[in-house]
Amino acid sequence: MASVPELKRCLDDLKSSLVQEGILGEQFECLYIAGHAFVRELITLFHTEAEKILNELTMNLDHEPVNYQKLDMYAHQLKGDNIRCVMYLQRLKDDYQLIKTKIESIHKLEDDIIAAGGSIG
Repeated sequence: MASVPELKRCLDDLKSSLVQEGILGEQFECLYIAGHAFVRELITLFHTEAEKILNELTMNLDHEPVNYQKLDMYAHQLKGDNIRCVMYLQRLKDDYQLIKTKIESIHKLEDDIIAAGGSIG
């Protein structure tokens, strides 16, 4: 197992790369510094809600005719073309999966740091 300083360096590098890629913003770091446990809980809640919304969007777009009232603001932006709606939904799902994987990597590094006797924050 890697040492605590090595794990913390990996965690810092990962968070920095996510900010540079535009996946995370400066607000994430501010919240993280304030309390990583709170951020972790918030992200878990976000994942749960995001997956529900993505599943609901997929279900609604898979049925013709599309019920645009259920899709609300998404439908207003993409109403003209169902194929484009499905394409954008897939892109959204792909982006979400990328973010989820990266955030899970942060959580794994945090767990490794704590397991190695270090602390977060």
